[in-house]
Amino acid sequence: MRYLFFSILILSSYFSFAQSTRIIILDKADKKPINGISIFTETGSLIGGTNKKGEFIFDKSLFGELEMKKIILYNVEYQSVEVPLVTLTGVIYLEKNKVIQLNPVEVTAKRINDYYFLSAYIRSWKLVNNKLVRYGDAITDYKISFEDVKQPFRTQKNKYVKAFRNFKIDSIKTKSKIVSVSFKDGFFNDDVPNGDRISSSWSWYNIKNLKDSLYDVYDEEKNVGYAVLDKENLPIEINVTNNFEGEEAIKIALRWKISGKSKNIEKWTTTNGTRHPTYLFSNKKILEKTNVKGKSNEVETVTEIFFDTKINYNGIKPLKSKSNVDIDKSFYNAQYWTEEIKKHPLPGAILKQLNHVNELKNVY
Repeated sequence: MRYLFFSILILSSYFSFAQSTRIIILDKADKKPINGISIFTETGSLIGGTNKKGEFIFDKSLFGELEMKKIILYNVEYQSVEVPLVTLTGVIYLEKNKVIQLNPVEVTAKRINDYYFLSAYIRSWKLVNNKLVRYGDAITDYKISFEDVKQPFRTQKNKYVKAFRNFKIDSIKTKSKIVSVSFKDGFFNDDVPNGDRISSSWSWYNIKNLKDSLYDVYDEEKNVGYAVLDKENLPIEINVTNNFEGEEAIKIALRWKISGKSKNIEKWTTTNGTRHPTYLFSNKKILEKTNVKGKSNEVETVTEIFFDTKINYNGIKPLKSKSNVDIDKSFYNAQYWTEEIKKHPLPGAILKQLNHVNELKNVY
């Protein structure tokens, strides 16, 4: 069964120039186009990403009420940049992030068990009507079995959450009461798949070679993104976007309809013969109907999971941990986020809004 993530694009701008405006994002060092740069509004809402040519097309017809004044260019490998729309140029150069050297982690590379451990830094945020209402981050160890990896969405059940923080505004003033049409909005979705969404035997995606190691990804006949494959023809990067609009909208109870867009990014590598993810990104937007006719609320969630590049074959369960993140509490005894944010800078739009949300009680 497919995992369907829904969203709605409702954007706005001060654009007063062409009906469609194209920008090209290039690497400052080699001047090559950068595929997969995520583009956020100033409130932290994702509006799209660059294609294989490094292009992103702004369509003026997509912009409405938000009066957006700037955009944020974001990618895990590059320095985040905020660009005011009044100074937006056709070509923008980005610099790669500098590698932060931290104390090495002691690991044993010999497999003696039927499982291994991966450690990850996770963060998630939620917007309601383009306002930050929740934020959280965590340090988690995953106990991962070597057995069947053919079903990527049979996620790992053994999670040892060693520390987490959660923030929430005191009250969420939405347009009207939400009548939920989804079982989970995606906030703090920290499940890790057994395998990538292309290589697995059940996958509905097809790929077509474009050039060298770059492939187009198709869902049936529709091009939904791209993938980069290694010499073994295994994906090392996957970037896909799914749309559900108009007649394709999913019918919910009482003949309700929602339409939207979801975006997922996966990065994979192989360490000592063990294939595992290094980065996961998910963006989910849903338009939720309310009990007021004609009214709805826009709910958007983003979750990022940054994995330690080293794996531990002889790990043990931490002395103190939780099996899951409690999104209504915090749980930590050290400022773990200080070094993590140095390694993985938080998008400026979210960082600024954190001043307006409150940290929940630390129950460590």
